[in-house]
Amino acid sequence: MYGLGPRKVELLKAAKFEVRSTASPAKEKAGSEEVDAVSLRMGVKTMEEQTWRHRSDTCIYTELKKKAVVKMCPEVDHVIECQILNYAHATACRGKPVTRSVTQQTARLVNSQHNLNVTTHEVNQAKKGPFMRFLNQVDKGQPTQPIEETARESCPDLVDNGNWARIQSSIVQIYDELEAEKAELRDVPVQNHVDSLLGEIHQLMGQMDLY
Repeated sequence: MYGLGPRKVELLKAAKFEVRSTASPAKEKAGSEEVDAVSLRMGVKTMEEQTWRHRSDTCIYTELKKKAVVKMCPEVDHVIECQILNYAHATACRGKPVTRSVTQQTARLVNSQHNLNVTTHEVNQAKKGPFMRFLNQVDKGQPTQPIEETARESCPDLVDNGNWARIQSSIVQIYDELEAEKAELRDVPVQNHVDSLLGEIHQLMGQMDLY
């Protein structure tokens, strides 16, 4: 799992967050709504059926139907990866402390069916690598390249079979979906933080050449 780099940790400390190791007892509990102040990840395994319904029983990466995917070790996947979400969350928190309540409500949105897809274990695991590599480059201040080029280096099969192109278009689709859901939020601090979060994600998407 991608971790926060030293620069992001210092930003969070400056914003009055308590930054703990992921080995801490305060880390998230799978299947619950407990999250760290620095993390938006929540357990989403229980969201499988709801996600299938939301996606019309189709994996949006592979275009496989539910009856095919369930035979291939299905996994519930965050379309916009948790590593991207956490990085953007850390940046959005800079200079403006965000309460745990706002973090938890934001986490509920980005861990809802609006940012989920059920896909095969193979695709889910292969998909993570390019984004982790991209974030490592960003965190270290290194030059980045279009995410498709990174994917071609680390998971060429996904590129060659067309799944990677659908993964990229899915990220843009889900970004728009989250933007629409933001307007439905009733809590102004949460809406403001989600707006900042999506702004940071949009900037990262630009660096990945997703639009």
